[in-house]
Amino acid sequence: MVQNREKALKTAPDLLSGHMLNGTGGNNRWMTEIQCVLKSRADSANTAWLSHECRAEGVPFDDDSARGGGIFLSDKPWEFLVYRSGDKTWQMTTADLSIIDSDVAIEDMVPPTTDMTGASDSEVACAERAIREMTTDEALASLSDGSLSIRSTFMRIGWGGDDDGYDLYCPCRYINFPETGTPYIQPISGYVLFPVAGGQHMLAYVAAANDGDNTIVEFCCRRYRNIFAWAKSEIQDSEGTDAVLGNLEAQLPIIASTFDAMFKVDNGTLTLYTYE
Repeated sequence: MVQNREKALKTAPDLLSGHMLNGTGGNNRWMTEIQCVLKSRADSANTAWLSHECRAEGVPFDDDSARGGGIFLSDKPWEFLVYRSGDKTWQMTTADLSIIDSDVAIEDMVPPTTDMTGASDSEVACAERAIREMTTDEALASLSDGSLSIRSTFMRIGWGGDDDGYDLYCPCRYINFPETGTPYIQPISGYVLFPVAGGQHMLAYVAAANDGDNTIVEFCCRRYRNIFAWAKSEIQDSEGTDAVLGNLEAQLPIIASTFDAMFKVDNGTLTLYTYE
């Protein structure tokens, strides 16, 4: 069934020309490209579109701002992304370090999202567009002779079953391939969305390795961990050090983001393509 779906794939969401218009309902709006489209095979209403990452900014020429002021905000030194799923707009902050309420469970924590629906909505413009699929051999030949246009090369990652699987569309940010020896191709993309339980999504990178006959698909997801709990797991030292780190873990709820939540998916497929 997956092979039949691959053969039938002749269109894809238009990541080349599509966009997200964000901030509807607020004073300032901004437009971004769409980094990925995640489609659920079980329910098309749960399709998710991810924006490009953005910075927290001031808008010095906005009517409500002091004209001529600064743009970047030193008190908000982080980036964020927004994504649209169903009738909801979500904002996902990607701060590297955060202090949270001490009563929140933070080990292996999914990055928090904020529901922006109604206050700062995102509108998606991303029609289906005709594509041309590339075989592994064709892609390898173009990579080897340097003729492949990386900015024009995209991939569809599929996994799961016909009734509970997903299809992810995203650009190839870079592609691994051999200089000599056994042929393989391994494109990487990020950021993308990875679905988890309860309708939540994790920010991730995705990699797909293919040797012409076999495909491995794996996601590397962003999560938050208590930095002192992480240090205890990494430092093999004296009992006294463990006690100090344990006390800090209990008293200081400081979390750090890491890309070390790995998920290898079942029935993974890879299709490389360009837009017509």
